[in-house]
Amino acid sequence: MAELAGVATSTVSLHLTGNKGVGDAVAAKVQAAIDELRFQPNLHARALRSNRSDEVVYVVGAIAKGDLAVLGVFRSREDAQDAARFHNSQILWEGKIADFSESPRPGALT
Repeated sequence: MAELAGVATSTVSLHLTGNKGVGDAVAAKVQAAIDELRFQPNLHARALRSNRSDEVVYVVGAIAKGDLAVLGVFRSREDAQDAARFHNSQILWEGKIADFSESPRPGALT
């Protein structure tokens, strides 16, 4: 994209992240290159790079005698509900990946 637009890769990055430091004329050249190449951002790569994600997940499991058994993490509510029914369990938590602790305590799941 940068080569096609005739700008530095850092300029493309600034434009893609919505940085206001890119002038209108340069932003138009970068956007034209993006459109011509049919660029689609890889949201998974962006989440890994930024250590954040807006992707919603559903945690299916069971809590018995204070112990948590996670049966799976699903990206769609329908898949999570199917798994919960199959395992006679429930959806314990749903939310953004960024909000999910790596080792949640049963009392923390709502």
